[in-house]
Amino acid sequence: MNSPASLTAPIYRGTTFNFSLERVTYPYPVRLDCGRLVKVCSGALAPASDATREDYTGCTAIAEFLRDGNPLDVIFTLTTEEGGILLDGAWLRLKMTKAQTLALQYGEVAPAWTQCVARVTVFRPTGEAEPQYELPVLLFPWRQEP
Repeated sequence: MNSPASLTAPIYRGTTFNFSLERVTYPYPVRLDCGRLVKVCSGALAPASDATREDYTGCTAIAEFLRDGNPLDVIFTLTTEEGGILLDGAWLRLKMTKAQTLALQYGEVAPAWTQCVARVTVFRPTGEAEPQYELPVLLFPWRQEP
């Protein structure tokens, strides 16, 4: 099992949200250096030929959006079954319609929110549950045109 990746996902309230993630792994630790992946130990370029692309064939997934990262305080969820997550080869795509993001309550006092953590778990055809991503999510208001 790999460690979950950590990125930031912005949601602009009242707009379509499409956040696509391609997952690849290397047989050794890598880091980003000046926009290139390099081997942690040597600093040498990590060749793309060493990468293994994720295969989400037959998998399902859930993304739980958690207030303060608390698994007991779920703001909302997206799932493959409901169409909020699309799995395609090595790609995992989170999707929300304009109406869905408009329904999110923006503010500092619960149930409203301005930031949360999305924990994305993939369920393999074998039944294994694998954490894939922990995404800090920022919610922004968006001025609508009349």
